[in-house]
Amino acid sequence: MKKEQKTSIWSWGLSKEELKNQIENYNTLSFTKSLRKLSVGLIFFSVTLGMIFIIMGSQEISWIDTIIWILLAIFIYKGKKWAVVSAMILWTMEKGYQVYGMIEIGSGSVLAVILWWSAYMNIFYKTWIVEKERNKAVQPNIIKSIDSQLKNIFCDNCGKPIKTGSNFCNNCGNKLI
Repeated sequence: MKKEQKTSIWSWGLSKEELKNQIENYNTLSFTKSLRKLSVGLIFFSVTLGMIFIIMGSQEISWIDTIIWILLAIFIYKGKKWAVVSAMILWTMEKGYQVYGMIEIGSGSVLAVILWWSAYMNIFYKTWIVEKERNKAVQPNIIKSIDSQLKNIFCDNCGKPIKTGSNFCNNCGNKLI
């Protein structure tokens, strides 16, 4: 019996089994098992922290930043690859700016920021892999569906439109599938 491979939480890759599980159970995985839902959860965790800082009067975090993150979370939840890539870029820019600021003033834990960046990026990257592979799996099914619908609308032999439910083409008499 083949043993299921599990990758470490710090691993930036996904085993074939994990990827297959993420794609096949895309809508049914629990919050802690779904990479997509986990990405959204991490964003909302950061948004919550950001709102606390806004309320406390921090000038580094704005409502616009918060709104952008909420919109990205919505689109990530809907399975949009561009939103995952945007989150990765924005997260890297924010953490890079934070590290730069720490170095400039000479205080703060740069290592903590880098570890925080790494933990989020790991999940975002894995989410991107799932979305990329899921799109590859979905596209052939869409094409097959369109092809089968077209076969039911037009005759395979003469290409003329046919009535739904007909067994034979009214134009050439071809038996329809």
